[in-house]
Amino acid sequence: MISRPVSANMKTKTAITIISLVQIVLISVFLYCAWQADQAMDKAGVGDLELWRQYNSYVGIAFYLAAVLWVVSIILAVSAKCYKETHTQIAIVLPPFIIVLGWFFLWFI
Repeated sequence: MISRPVSANMKTKTAITIISLVQIVLISVFLYCAWQADQAMDKAGVGDLELWRQYNSYVGIAFYLAAVLWVVSIILAVSAKCYKETHTQIAIVLPPFIIVLGWFFLWFI
């Protein structure tokens, strides 16, 4: 069995893919908990305040973790000089797009 050395570009591509998948999970948690927080508190201010606070804290944690991972993926792409590749461009553009699109649907659905 012949083992080939793994190139740095392949390691970077794998790392960016894993970061992207974790970001998608965190964004899903963000959108789900934002929707649950909205359901827990009525627009008139009547509702379960403790449940709203709990979901709102989950929203904040998921958002900030996704933002940190997004910045890490940008730094990784720039440091490895693979920012012109398609998978890297998708990994950098997709998370903010999903957040904006999901937030838009939460407001208008």
